Amino acid sequence: MTLTRRTALAAPLLALPSWVCAQAGWPRQSIRFVVPFAPGGTSEIVARTVAAELSEQLGQTVYVENKGGGAGIPAMQDVAKSALDGHTLIPGHVGSLAVNPCIFPNQPFDVNRDFMPMTLLAKVPTLFVIHPDVATRNYKEFVACVKKNPGRLNYGTAGNANAGHLAMEYLKLVEGMFITHIPYRGTGPMLADLLAGGTQASSAGLPALIPHIRAGKLRAIAVGTAQRMAQWPDVPTVAEMGHKDFETSQ
Repeated sequence: MTLTRRTALAAPLLALPSWVCAQAGWPRQSIRFVVPFAPGGTSEIVARTVAAELSEQLGQTVYVENKGGGAGIPAMQDVAKSALDGHTLIPGHVGSLAVNPCIFPNQPFDVNRDFMPMTLLAKVPTLFVIHPDVATRNYKEFVACVKKNPGRLNYGTAGNANAGHLAMEYLKLVEGMFITHIPYRGTGPMLADLLAGGTQASSAGLPALIPHIRAGKLRAIAVGTAQRMAQWPDVPTVAEMGHKDFETSQ
């Protein structure tokens, strides 16, 4: 979901908000699209794709600004303090909209009061991946390895309370296993360490992982979707592994 500082009414993807008819001259300047993660992740990929299309349709520059770290709170606070003129947007996600308000009750903003939802931008499949050096070939072998070595393997995510973090914790819960979480400031930094072998696994959105899976630098062991994905029909769903109704996406 994309959030804007109090100004936009509900609108379909890439359509002008309905209030523009009453706001002559909008947009009057460049539009800032704040991404609450470091470069290289799914949120940035989605944001840049949308920004390019909006720039063309609106005739005004829509630029992406990465502001990672702090579980997305600094970015959300930045946007919450921005001018009430419809020129600042931020992509919301499960962490910033649902989890953070529960675990950080003293945030300097209110997600319901200080932001207005505009539209659902994307539903991104979650993939569970491992580094090729991990001596396991598939999901079941990986789970067995983690159970045999509790706490000795590490998995990285784009940050605390983000969708990837919740997905892996969900998996740990249903499997009764323990693997140590290493949070980063975004998917980009997380992937740098994972590709170098600094961590052994991750759960993240599909777009950022595709090139590394195709290049053989990462191994996909399961998907969080309800059905197998057409791109990788040999990669099973977690639900198939004995966990009925398991489903997670971003």
